[in-house]
Amino acid sequence: MFWTLWLACSKLYCTWYVAGKFHRGTMKLDITFGLPMLFLLDLFHDVSMFPDSVWDIPQQIVTLALLYDVWFYHGHRLLHTRWLKRIHSIHHNEPMHPSSGLYSHPLEYVLVFVGPALFLPWWLGYSWFVTWLWICGAVTNAAQAHTPGKTIHTLHHEWGNVNYGATELFDRLWGTFQPL
Repeated sequence: MFWTLWLACSKLYCTWYVAGKFHRGTMKLDITFGLPMLFLLDLFHDVSMFPDSVWDIPQQIVTLALLYDVWFYHGHRLLHTRWLKRIHSIHHNEPMHPSSGLYSHPLEYVLVFVGPALFLPWWLGYSWFVTWLWICGAVTNAAQAHTPGKTIHTLHHEWGNVNYGATELFDRLWGTFQPL
């Protein structure tokens, strides 16, 4: 229970530190869905606080980044289909700001954003410390991608059919990458 609260507070702190403010809608999603998911994972996430070796940390973070990019890219592409576009429009209708990076429909929040970010470290049996590093990195990435100005992801918000991934990897692989 302690580690769940610690992780939740750290996620909120990372959001505030990077974005400079909290987004009311994202806060509601975090409290309504993120916290209960953390508590559920805490019940079943019987792992150590730290990894066995300090050298495991970079390998585990890279593994999480690759697996999350697979999940995020393909989930994000699905959200742009005619069946799910209405759900995803909640995110696209929000002005670009670092605090709005995770603002979305609850279904999108659970299945594409926060759900996989929490589920993957649990599924792989990674320590709480690696999970914490991963969540802070994911929040920072979402905030930076939604910073006003020209970024790869702002092109996605303008055009709608390019730059779906959390990184450029799958956009380049599937031909949806659009450079600045």
